[in-house]
Amino acid sequence: MRLNLRYDPQYDFYQLIGVEMSADTETIQRAYRQKAKEIHPDRNPDRMEWATEQFQRLTEAYSILSDTELRSQYNDLRWAYYSRTGLSKPLSSAGVRPRSTYTPPRHYTTRPGYKPVKRRGVWLEERGMGWLRPFYVAAMELMTGPYRYVMPIVGLILLCNGALIFGGFFSPSSDSPLDEKLATENGPTSTLMAGLGGFISTPTPAPSVTPIVMPGNCTQYALIEFPSDGAKLTADTMQLIGTVDHPDLYTYRVEVELLGDNPRNEAKLIISMNRQPQILPESPIYHNQLASLSPLLRYPAGYYRIILTIDHQNGSPLAACAVTLYKE
Repeated sequence: MRLNLRYDPQYDFYQLIGVEMSADTETIQRAYRQKAKEIHPDRNPDRMEWATEQFQRLTEAYSILSDTELRSQYNDLRWAYYSRTGLSKPLSSAGVRPRSTYTPPRHYTTRPGYKPVKRRGVWLEERGMGWLRPFYVAAMELMTGPYRYVMPIVGLILLCNGALIFGGFFSPSSDSPLDEKLATENGPTSTLMAGLGGFISTPTPAPSVTPIVMPGNCTQYALIEFPSDGAKLTADTMQLIGTVDHPDLYTYRVEVELLGDNPRNEAKLIISMNRQPQILPESPIYHNQLASLSPLLRYPAGYYRIILTIDHQNGSPLAACAVTLYKE
């Protein structure tokens, strides 16, 4: 990575670390570690802002002087500054790069018989389309360079991706959020890929048994949409909003587990969120309020796991969804 080096006499890197200009890498490293221990912000709590600034400058100085190439460039800038201004040396111990060791930049000449490459895309500027010239030049360099055999393959891949993306905008969408679920329950179906004209189809097998979801995961049958997992439990997050829907839905329940100060703890207390009396079997609920979490305001701070469970008429659970909240 190319750095924009410059020399600032107020923050001379050799002075910041406290070494001479002729010091080797090991000497610079030892001096840097000793200096870092003295000005580290943790050891200067009474002047934290000063220590942070000095530590950043010290780290920058060490990153330059520990690199051979960057140190050489910095020495050139340092010597050029004092040669141009005629000022005295910053420190007699650190010194300034001797004039005898300064190597001026090389000047390269064009070899005999060299013919410059013809400028590409000039005709675009002549026709008032200069903004297209950078793209034209880049394309020509790729097509005539070592990657000219790879570009047709890349173009074909991009063309296929574009067809898939373009076809996705015109794929038919279901009118009801339950269409996809009902289709999978009635039997295996095929999902046509509109981007390829419907010639490729992938079978979608129908689930045989609805698995019980472990806390932290949700399905299309039981879903907690608000508050989200890991959210903070406040007065603004007292409404539990989500979706409850299952072919064998009889009722659903919302329970809260008190976990304490660690979300991985076992439940210390299980709180049942009371709801308004419902007509059984209950009707599905989509993106609406499931229960109120306001009773949790009187409980202590810590982590709470909200569990939404769909029950069968015989009392067995059908699906579940859980999120973990934190209360201060």
